Amino acid sequence: MPEDDVVGGWHRQREENDTAGWQQLPASFLIPPDLIEGDYFTVWGNRFKSSSDDAEHFIHHPLRALLDAGVAGVNPDAKVVTSVLNHELTLSKVHLFAIVTVSPTVVGVQLYKIAQVADGTRSTD
Repeated sequence: MPEDDVVGGWHRQREENDTAGWQQLPASFLIPPDLIEGDYFTVWGNRFKSSSDDAEHFIHHPLRALLDAGVAGVNPDAKVVTSVLNHELTLSKVHLFAIVTVSPTVVGVQLYKIAQVADGTRSTD
């Protein structure tokens, strides 16, 4: 059962881990017609609950986390390149969004943090 929190002067119920799970995102419009999409790259997305075990695992071990989750096309020997947008924001009480591009030799990881502000809206500042 979730507990209640008072965050930044406003009250809300603490959420259970609501990680979305990996979903393949449409990218076929980016692939030249003479190539097969899976041979070029695939794009995947996920939303992690802040500070959840699966978010921490992905942040610290992205390749292992993708393999454990069964994301198609991930090569266990792939190079991982990561960028973090809004890196300076805390993960406390936010969701971490991940977009992953999987090719045969490289996995590109983009992490995006959005903070909550006092009025309950989200901010990227």
